[in-house]
Amino acid sequence: MSGSQPPFDPLTFNPRDVPMKLLAEWCRDPPMFLDEPGHPTKYDAKTRFEYVKRMVAVYVSPSVLAQGKNPYPGLREHRFVPELQTTTPKYRHARAWMGANHLLMHIS
Repeated sequence: MSGSQPPFDPLTFNPRDVPMKLLAEWCRDPPMFLDEPGHPTKYDAKTRFEYVKRMVAVYVSPSVLAQGKNPYPGLREHRFVPELQTTTPKYRHARAWMGANHLLMHIS
């Protein structure tokens, strides 16, 4: 069985060993998990993909999770907010679109 991969070990895995292009693809649209004890951790991952997805996961409250995958669709659009005299940032798939920022507070 030459050339077979050893079993995945999350304790020794280093995400820097994944090619940048593949890593960027894996980081698109981070998953959302309920922010409470017992959520999946990166150390429970069975594959490199699962490890990276859990590494970039967004942890949300039950009320936000209940709103679905895209509770703030306006954040994905590049637009001007007159009340704040600023433009929304360009949406980046590799970053969590939820966070404590003035644009999210204004839209919600």
